[in-house]
Amino acid sequence: MSTGTDDAPLHAAAWQLLMATVRLGEGLGAAIATRADDPTMAQNAPIAVITELALRGSRRPSQLAAFTGLTSGGLTKMVDRLEESGLVVRTVGEVPSDRRAVTIRLTDQGERLAATVADAVLEQLILMRSVLAELTTVIDLVDEKLDSWEGEGGFSRRLGRGRPAPPTR
Repeated sequence: MSTGTDDAPLHAAAWQLLMATVRLGEGLGAAIATRADDPTMAQNAPIAVITELALRGSRRPSQLAAFTGLTSGGLTKMVDRLEESGLVVRTVGEVPSDRRAVTIRLTDQGERLAATVADAVLEQLILMRSVLAELTTVIDLVDEKLDSWEGEGGFSRRLGRGRPAPPTR
């Protein structure tokens, strides 16, 4: 069941956005994997942790687990791998209110990988410049459609009518 033929341009826009996101993710993963000493670090969770540490500095494991959505056990295993790779180090006693607290920070090698990730993102954005320009048009269409839906009970009500079929070529 579809939400209506008048929504076809919006559905096409959503699928374009999804495909562009997938292409960007694949490009980033490949670019990071070719530049990293350990290609397994090009996965989403390690890159998310490295980026978070580069942006915010030392973090407690619970903060990183909340940020990544990993369980505490999953985060511990990943931090173990990052530490073995020389990208992060655990320290104790940096939190003034709790001298027993463990924090995780990037090493110099981790900082270099974070810079590599940033370079890869910029490279991919440059390569996708034409796609990004097209997506601006798509986002404008989505904004216009969502604004018109506000008078019809909003987007969530529209979604309740069923899932649209994939686009045909």
